[in-house]
Amino acid sequence: MKTIIFGLSIYFLGNLLLTMASPTDLTRSISQFSTDLYSNVIDGQTSNVIISPFSVHMAVSLALMGAKGNTEAEMLTGLRLSGTKPSIAQDIHQLIEPIQNNSMLKVANKVYVMESYRINPEFDIIAKKQFYSEAQTLNFAKATESASTINKWVEGKTNDKIKDLIAPDALGADTRMVLVNAIYFKGFWEHQFKKDRTDKAAFYTSDTDSVQVDMMHVKEHFLYGEFTKLDAKVIELPYKDSDMSMLIMLPNSKTGLSKLEADLKTVDISELKKEMYKTEVDVSIPKFKIEFELSLVDALKKMGMRDMFSHSAKFGGLLETTEPIYISDIVHKAFIEVNEEGAEAAAATGIIAVVTSAIIGPRTVFKADHPFKFLLKKNTDILFMGMYNNA
Repeated sequence: MKTIIFGLSIYFLGNLLLTMASPTDLTRSISQFSTDLYSNVIDGQTSNVIISPFSVHMAVSLALMGAKGNTEAEMLTGLRLSGTKPSIAQDIHQLIEPIQNNSMLKVANKVYVMESYRINPEFDIIAKKQFYSEAQTLNFAKATESASTINKWVEGKTNDKIKDLIAPDALGADTRMVLVNAIYFKGFWEHQFKKDRTDKAAFYTSDTDSVQVDMMHVKEHFLYGEFTKLDAKVIELPYKDSDMSMLIMLPNSKTGLSKLEADLKTVDISELKKEMYKTEVDVSIPKFKIEFELSLVDALKKMGMRDMFSHSAKFGGLLETTEPIYISDIVHKAFIEVNEEGAEAAAATGIIAVVTSAIIGPRTVFKADHPFKFLLKKNTDILFMGMYNNA
C-alpha cells in the first residue's frame, strides 16, 4: 500500500474586501458540513478551539475528485454535497475564482506527487482549472526534505502563522501524493477598539473561578440580538470595507457554553441575523490568541466518511497507477489572534492517504467575561469557527 497526503492551510486577519461568488447549493453544503464537523471536533474539548471547516471542506473536496465507488458516495454524503463531481468542481471554481487577484484574501491549492508517478490526466485538469492547483514532484522517501518543502509553502501562504503542518514521519517511500490548500485573509474592525481603553478584567472559567485578561472595549452601533431559545446574546462585529464579520455568541450563564453548543445543533446560524437589530452596544471582549491542532480522522468517520480511511478505499482517479490508495490521516492546524485593530487567523489541514434593518434601541451591554463561541464569516459563508474557554 502507498501513501497520499492532502494538506490545507488558512490564514485570517480581521479585515477583508471579499468578493467571492457563492453558489447557493455549495454554500449550504459548507454550512451544514461546518456545523457537523465543529460539533464533532469540540466533543469532549475543554480547551480553546479554532478550526476552519472551509479549509477542511475544500481539501476533502479535492480528494473527492479522485474517489470512486463507495468511497465517493460516502464522501459526497459526508461533505453534504450533491450532483456530479464536475458540477461540484465548477461551483468551487465560482467560489474562489473572483479572489485570485485579491490582495486581502488569497486561496491557493497545490499537489505534490511522488517522483516517477503521474497524476491522472482528468484529475490534473480539474485540479488546475477548477481548484487553481499547481503541481510539483518530490521524493517522499526523503521525508525531512519533502516535509520542509511542503511546510515552507504553507508558511508562505499563511504569513508564517501555520508551521510544521506535515511531520517528516508522516511521509515515506509509500507516500504517493500530497494535496494542500491555503487561504489567507487580513483586515481591520470597522469600529476599532481603542488601545487606551483596554484594561485588566476578570474572565470567569466557572461560576466562581476567574483569571485576569486584557479586556477590550468599544461603544458603537452593532447588529445585536437576545435569543431566549438559546439563552444567549449574539453580536456581529463587522470588518472595514468588506462583507466579513465576526459573530460572537455569549451564553447568559457563565457555564452555559456547552448547552449553547448543543442547542445550536438544531439552529441555522445564518437565520439568526434575521432576528437581530442595530443598536448601540457597550462591547467588552478579551484580546486572545488560540493555536489548535488535531487529527480529523475520528470526526470525519463519525460524519460517515469511513471507507476512505480503510484498505477498501477507492481513489483510482488520482494517479496513473493500479496501486490501491487510502487516507491514513487528516491533520488540521489553526491559529487566530484577536486584538484592538482586528483579527488574525490561519488554519491548515493535511490529509494523509496511504496506498492501500437599522433599528435604534436602548444602549446595551455585551460583556464577554466568560466562555463564548465565535465565527468568522463572509455573509453566510463560515470560514472559521471556535470557542474561547479560558485565557
